[in-house]
Amino acid sequence: MSYLMYPEVFLKFAMARSAYGNMEILPTPQFFYGLERAQEIAIELEPGKTLVVKLLTVSDPHPDRYAHALFSS
Repeated sequence: MSYLMYPEVFLKFAMARSAYGNMEILPTPQFFYGLERAQEIAIELEPGKTLVVKLLTVSDPHPDRYAHALFSS
C-alpha cells in the first residue's frame, strides 16, 4: 500500500532499510535530509532507553567522495 501511495518515498525507504537495517527509529526529517552541524536529536531505541546524538562536524569530501563525520552521544 505504501508503494502505491508514495512510490518514490517507499523506494528510498526500502533501499535505506536494506543497506542500514531498521531506520524507523529516526525522525522523518533526519532520515531524508540528515543532521545539520551542531544539531542534536533524541532517538528512542526502546521504551526507557533514549540515545541523544549530536553532529559535531563533517570533513571535506576525500577524492573517493567520502567524508568523515564526528558525532557525540
